[in-house]
Amino acid sequence: MTLRLLSTTPLGLPVVPLVKCSSAMSSEPVAGPLLLPYVQRLPAWGRLLDAVPRFLTPKQDTIALIRSLDRTKYRLFVLSNMQKASISYLEKNFDIWDLFEGRVISSRIGKVKPETAIYEYLLSQYALKAADTLFIDDVKENLAAAADLGIRTIHFV
Repeated sequence: MTLRLLSTTPLGLPVVPLVKCSSAMSSEPVAGPLLLPYVQRLPAWGRLLDAVPRFLTPKQDTIALIRSLDRTKYRLFVLSNMQKASISYLEKNFDIWDLFEGRVISSRIGKVKPETAIYEYLLSQYALKAADTLFIDDVKENLAAAADLGIRTIHFV
């Protein structure tokens, strides 16, 4: 059986930590999905989200771990709730993306963890079987949602 490792960076903070935030600020809205369109229209909110990316830097120990995985045995994907400014900054400034076969970024597809739809999207988009997929996350609610679909999980602490 081949396991697929999904790494993710919810709330702009590490899960299988690809990045670390050197500020206490979160890059994700605290409002739920229904309120998000209204909150994002607030000028101060936009400035905060635009400021976050410069605080994101790669976690070298995690990058080394990911590089050490045998990519002939494991297909790696990113599943992230990261907001647009942060993911754009990381993609432009860091060369870690060739380590992954694919990415599902919530702000680009309009689905967020722990909603079932984002996991279903990932499985469908990359023709993955839930039972052969391993999802690593630090948020228990995200793990529970993935497990409900038959995805194996590891709680990263």
